[in-house]
Amino acid sequence: MEKITLLNGVEWDVKECEAKMMDDDFYYKYLCQNALSSSIAKSLLDSPKTYHNYLRYGGEDTPAMLKGRMLHHMVLEPERWEDLYQVIEVKTRASKTFKEAEAESEKTCVTRSEMNATERMADALLRNKQVIAHLSGAQTEIPKIGMLNDLPFRCKADILVPDFGIFDLKTTADLRAFPYSAKKYGYPMQVYIYCTLFGLPTDNFKFIVIDKTSCDIGIYDVDDS
Repeated sequence: MEKITLLNGVEWDVKECEAKMMDDDFYYKYLCQNALSSSIAKSLLDSPKTYHNYLRYGGEDTPAMLKGRMLHHMVLEPERWEDLYQVIEVKTRASKTFKEAEAESEKTCVTRSEMNATERMADALLRNKQVIAHLSGAQTEIPKIGMLNDLPFRCKADILVPDFGIFDLKTTADLRAFPYSAKKYGYPMQVYIYCTLFGLPTDNFKFIVIDKTSCDIGIYDVDDS
């Protein structure tokens, strides 16, 4: 029975921990404080103070992060959409109506324009023959936890294809510039963490990337370099 010790000193059975990682509160709250991830490791690289503030105050939820999360749920977990989001029929988030709804709702509130933009990207992805082929028979949002350099790390594979590998879904403002922005945002570190925890060579990891403006799609391979 494989065990893992988290940052708070609590020991878990790995299989039991991974089963609980399907719960968002456990994954994004409890483990956010007690295990590392690629995004947290990036904040440590930026500044230890950034990591400290992340633990104390939580991470910043930018518009780009919200759109990426919306797209993930719409494409990979559509059955959860209505439980997680509420569409407010306003033009901007600055409106009084939106702010009141956001204060009252337990769901994540989004504007109609944000919803429409996400639907446009999701439709493009789900009409793409290569994307559909990769999604066929795949598992989505599969969690994994393990030790790297004697520290507990967690991750979730967006798309896990049995006996093949991992596909990670990304949005970008410029598809042509993705290879450069991937380095800027620390994606090589993500590839290393995911492949190590899942026991896969880097050749078995690919990025599915969609341009937020044009809805053009690129599928990018990675290698050890």
